[in-house]
Amino acid sequence: PHDLSRFASIHSIEALLRDPFFVALACAMFSGTFAGLIVIGNLLPMALSSGLSPSLAAGSVSAFAVGNASGRIALGRLADRMRTRSMSASLLFLALTLVFFWFGKSIAGLFMIASLLMGFGFGACFVVPAALVAGKFDNRAYYQVTRSREVFLEPAAKLVREVEYPLYFLDFETSQMAVPYHAGMRPYRNVLFQWSCHVVDAPGAEPRHEEWIGDAGYCPNVRFGESLAELIGPAGTVMAWSPYEAAQLRYLAEFIRENDLHAPGLSDWIGTVLPRIFDMHELAKKYFYHPAMGGRTSIKVVLPAVLSAGGTMSIRRMLEGAGLYRVDDTGMIADPYSLLPKTELIGAADTVKDGTGAMRAYQDMIYGRGAEDPEVRDAYRAALLRYCMLDTLAMVIIWEYWRALASGGTDG
Repeated sequence: PHDLSRFASIHSIEALLRDPFFVALACAMFSGTFAGLIVIGNLLPMALSSGLSPSLAAGSVSAFAVGNASGRIALGRLADRMRTRSMSASLLFLALTLVFFWFGKSIAGLFMIASLLMGFGFGACFVVPAALVAGKFDNRAYYQVTRSREVFLEPAAKLVREVEYPLYFLDFETSQMAVPYHAGMRPYRNVLFQWSCHVVDAPGAEPRHEEWIGDAGYCPNVRFGESLAELIGPAGTVMAWSPYEAAQLRYLAEFIRENDLHAPGLSDWIGTVLPRIFDMHELAKKYFYHPAMGGRTSIKVVLPAVLSAGGTMSIRRMLEGAGLYRVDDTGMIADPYSLLPKTELIGAADTVKDGTGAMRAYQDMIYGRGAEDPEVRDAYRAALLRYCMLDTLAMVIIWEYWRALASGGTDG
């Protein structure tokens, strides 16, 4: 299978410690921090020895702290314009404030001003100009500060081009209960009750959707895993938007061992599938930036950002097929999560649109109102299936968008 370990190690601690630039930057930040702490630790006794009252001496420490915070903000904005020259400017400013501090140390008002300016100078020294880290560590944060358009960096584009098909876009829904409903379960152990999977067999192929939900009163964990193993073949890559799916599969293997359950081959299958899981969220955090994301990387933020670009025809077809395509008054594609229908239950309307809502819906479906009322049970079931389906469809849409960027000569 495709080797995903390269992606995981790009930003490993070992790799950073072998980078001379990173080591020099870390040493510089440590030296600045140490010097600042020395000043803070000695500022109060210096003020008292200069004849200031205890309250004014304490005020000088507060003035230093205010100046420190202000210096970081002020020079941060200046550094975006002056680039690396801002470092020389901050050091020059700090040197001048030290001279001012020496001559004004015996006058209370001047001592306070000098403390404020010295704090400002130290704070300014902690500013790392964005230009200094340009192209270093595939720095997404640099592009987030300096670019007004989307960026998809080459390491991610390369992985998108090389990933092994078929792709299984996977999302789980689980429930934790303080009082277990099933024999052999401890408090707060997970009940794995639902999965959704969109399968893409080849680049550009239309996705097909598979799903499973445990809507009966028995513990669904083993059947959850067996049904998934029936779908996911021995080749290809399993796509997720967090480490959660991998963690739940590891938990399932542990659950089988703890309870000595008869599940032939399931634990072995879990062991073979775990190395094939690809966390798309890591790609978004490190290598993809869009102004509409506002620095966030939740799938519910990335999807609307991707759709704000208009979307390809295949993306539009996917949304139309799911009944979640709508154009708003501005001509933009509406956020599909906002189009999830409300579930009418006993005079109240609610929408299952996040993991917590799914957990509550499942518990009420199996052990609450749904246990007595088939109509309520069916309404919850439909809402859960629709929500979980949208999570994996969102991953497919984002992947399709990234694939278009990767094949079209992206930035970075």
